Amino acid sequence: IHALRKIRNPVAFVRSWLVASLGHAGRENEARQAARGLVTTSQTELADVGAPDPRSWLEFVAARCPFKDHAELEHLLDGLRKAGLSEQSEGA
Repeated sequence: IHALRKIRNPVAFVRSWLVASLGHAGRENEARQAARGLVTTSQTELADVGAPDPRSWLEFVAARCPFKDHAELEHLLDGLRKAGLSEQSEGA
């Protein structure tokens, strides 16, 4: 968590790792705040290139975080769920 917070201008998948890490660590308030930041920043980046919001933020992250081992992806997504992200694109 400490190392991820030090990264300047992280891309979406790096922000998602921070959100998931906070979720898994049980730091609920920080995780939800980071999830809102992930969604807000991603929405801005998508709007800047004329892309619509995704149907699901979990799908959005999964598409940007290719894992050879599906269990690793599920671990990431589980952390995002713990942080308040859902299958809906409404955000955190």
